[in-house]
This record gives sequence, structure tokens and C-alpha cells, in this order.
Amino acid sequence: MQEWDDYLLDQDRYMASDGTEIIVPTTAEYVYYNGDSVVWADNASYEPEAGYEQIN
Repeated sequence: MQEWDDYLLDQDRYMASDGTEIIVPTTAEYVYYNGDSVVWADNASYEPEAGYEQIN
């Protein structure tokens, strides 16, 4: 059922290395997480601030 909800809401789920579940729009090609916040981008040239791990 969760997969259907994600489809309807146009979102993807990722798991960070610390076990945190991250939910972002399906348009996010690159997802970064630093323990406090999530940043996503659709451009490979985007460089997040230091301390972010790429989780997808």
C-alpha cells in the first residue's frame, strides 16, 4: 500500500546511513542528507555544502 501512496504522491523514499528515512519528490535526481536537513537537486553539477552525504 505504501508504494501506491508514494506513486500517487509522486515521491521516492531513501534510507540514509544512520537509518533515517528520507522522502523526496520523484523529480529529485540527487539527494543529500547531513543528519539535520535534506537537499535534493536534478542537476549533477550541484555541489552541496560540506557535511552532506549523497544517499541515492
